[in-house]
Amino acid sequence: MPAGRSAATVRRPAGRCPSGWSAESGRGPGGAAYLKLIGSLFADPEADPAAATVAAFTGAAETLRELDFTDPCPIATVALEVASTHEALRRATADVFASWIEALAGFYAGAGIEAETARDTAGSVIALLEGAIMLGRAAHDTAPLLAAARASAAIVRDALGRAG
Repeated sequence: MPAGRSAATVRRPAGRCPSGWSAESGRGPGGAAYLKLIGSLFADPEADPAAATVAAFTGAAETLRELDFTDPCPIATVALEVASTHEALRRATADVFASWIEALAGFYAGAGIEAETARDTAGSVIALLEGAIMLGRAAHDTAPLLAAARASAAIVRDALGRAG
């Protein structure tokens, strides 16, 4: 994979905000739509994985600002509200997050990261994204997402370094 590939090689779905929201409607997709979005953001097997990860976080930050810091992830909101009180919804949100992690792990594994490390890396990246969105909403600022982008890129580069 060429190391010189940039974040610009990451493709965004036409007519959609980078995080998958429609800015016009103010409505976000559900878990399956986000899974599809992960597939589209990380579709280029030749893209630098760290740069693609930064581009996804940067796109989420742009969208969060465009949406005036409204909730870009209904799955996280539901998970936070019901994880300890509603077992069926807890399992459903866990399944959605697991599908996102597996999809992202597939991209990282395709870039040469060992499968278990790719899963760990993907889980860390999704956790950083979800936490950064929550902090960004609370602060009404994209800085947490941009900081998490840098941290995620470092995690991905570390995993790539262990693979090489």
